[in-house]
Amino acid sequence: MGSKNSILFTLSDGKPHDRARLCDQWGISQGELDKTVGQLHKDGLKLENSINGNVRWKNPSELLNEEKIRQGLTPACESLISSFMLYYSLSSTNQTLREHASKSGVVCLAEKQTQGRGRKGRSWVSPPAQNIYLSIHWKFQQPLQHAGLLSIAAGIAVTRALNELGYNEVGLKWPNDLVLQGQKLGGILVDVISHASHGMRVIIGIGLNVAMKTSEQAIDQPWTSLTANNPDAAKTRNICVAAILNELFEMLDQFTDHGSSYVQKFWSGFDQTAGRVVRVISNEKKFTGLGAGIDDQGRFQLQTDAGLMVFHDADVSLRLQ
Repeated sequence: MGSKNSILFTLSDGKPHDRARLCDQWGISQGELDKTVGQLHKDGLKLENSINGNVRWKNPSELLNEEKIRQGLTPACESLISSFMLYYSLSSTNQTLREHASKSGVVCLAEKQTQGRGRKGRSWVSPPAQNIYLSIHWKFQQPLQHAGLLSIAAGIAVTRALNELGYNEVGLKWPNDLVLQGQKLGGILVDVISHASHGMRVIIGIGLNVAMKTSEQAIDQPWTSLTANNPDAAKTRNICVAAILNELFEMLDQFTDHGSSYVQKFWSGFDQTAGRVVRVISNEKKFTGLGAGIDDQGRFQLQTDAGLMVFHDADVSLRLQ
């Protein structure tokens, strides 16, 4: 993953490291070390660099590591993964798979995204070594009857994984938001690459706030991180990735035949809007009512004084009242 990640891997123990030994270890000059540390500091990492002394990463996160992730995978999940792509910095994990992945089951992870993307083309704040930016390239070999449910099913899979890790308050806000204590924790982005009569290629992207505490970029809604629930969350990112992959690949493997029943089985238990006053914004018009779940096509249902209204995910933004 390059010199930045190599140096960060050495510093991830949080201990002071001798500058000269770092240079010898990685075959770089003092000037190159200073430049790399300066770039990492600019990225937002708390690195302490003394010209005549040591380099230290204060309060480090656990770096993403393929070997550690694989240790947490089930045999069934392992069999469905064709390869891992792991980087320090990318434009976005979805875009990288779009450009380079051909086989089904390719997993792409990055410590940092420079052009992270959310729903409706919104930017996704992606600082380094704090969160999880994960995408999967998947090929469905048969036509999908319920393709519109895939984003919802992916959200359910990630939520199930987080619940299993002890984050029991994580739920979902339609159509693709992971929510913790009423604040946005992460999101799902599904890109359809090709949709033919014989099958479909998709990229499923997940952005999950793990240790982000502040953001230099503006975020348009209240947000939180796993550290709000578990101060040690940054030390368990590989375990978290493995749990998410286990649930996602299990869901993908059965989605063609059981996608609709999977969503019907789990959605109501994770739905954060059910029975609550919700404001829906659609085509610049605002509607207020009670969240009433989703229909069999995955569309949001709003119970209003005028009756039941149904909204498609491409046209709606939700804000809990």
